[in-house]
Amino acid sequence: MSEMLTQFNGIFFNDFKTGRDFRSQGPLSIGGSFIADNAFLNQRNQLSCTSESSQHGLILKGATNSSITVNGLARIQVENSNITTPLDKCSVTTADTRYDFDLAKSNAISMSRHLADMLPNWSIDRMGIIVKLVAEGISVKQPYNVFTMPAKCGAGPYQAKNYFACKENKECETPAQTLSDGHAMFLGRTSRWTGPVEQIYPNDNLVIFNVIIFYYY
Repeated sequence: MSEMLTQFNGIFFNDFKTGRDFRSQGPLSIGGSFIADNAFLNQRNQLSCTSESSQHGLILKGATNSSITVNGLARIQVENSNITTPLDKCSVTTADTRYDFDLAKSNAISMSRHLADMLPNWSIDRMGIIVKLVAEGISVKQPYNVFTMPAKCGAGPYQAKNYFACKENKECETPAQTLSDGHAMFLGRTSRWTGPVEQIYPNDNLVIFNVIIFYYY
């Protein structure tokens, strides 16, 4: 995967809006405006800024109305005195962001399509327990541990169903029983998802969650 995608905790190609006292554990790259109130970015970084390429805490192409603290270098395109950085040798630079958002978006879409084509080899059940999927006669060879969440696709006059790819009302090619259940993760009683119940995720390979999102125009 491209370094321009993996060096940030979040990449936003348009505006990013959040609530008061927003906190980000890692760096952010924002192609539009940053709408927030008293934000703290890149909290886990406690290093001095000795290498510009690896110590960015914020890249911001648009404007912001927020007071922002950044652990690391901040490269912004619109001057703002409310953006500060407390770490040694780190600075806030007002200049071209030097980040190619168009290329990053193209890379992200390409990578997303590649990952979306992978069959799930793990699932999460309704209680939040992870299950290793074993299909008789099927060998799933891939370098990741993949969980696929169900998606609802609008199908015009037809009843909405689960889809892996929304094409001509074609039913999901991935068996429904291999899809993870979103109740524990997204609709649980607690305020946040903290992981599977009394388990840990498989750690032999990178874990991928395929969350299918459809856009309607």
